[in-house]
Amino acid sequence: MGPAQIDRINRQRQVTISANLQGATLGEAVAETEKIVTSLKLPSDYKTFLLGKAKEMGKMMKGFLM
Repeated sequence: MGPAQIDRINRQRQVTISANLQGATLGEAVAETEKIVTSLKLPSDYKTFLLGKAKEMGKMMKGFLM
């Protein structure tokens, strides 16, 4: 069996993961997700990035640090 649909961004395959935080803060969820992704030791051609509120939070923090 395989996926019913293959999503792509710039001709690269894409996987989207979403979750209900259930009491965790967005910052905690992002930190835990980054820890899990790092532990997977994915090949260098794999890329991860945030979307939605997490992406906006990252932009805000970068602006705040400047």
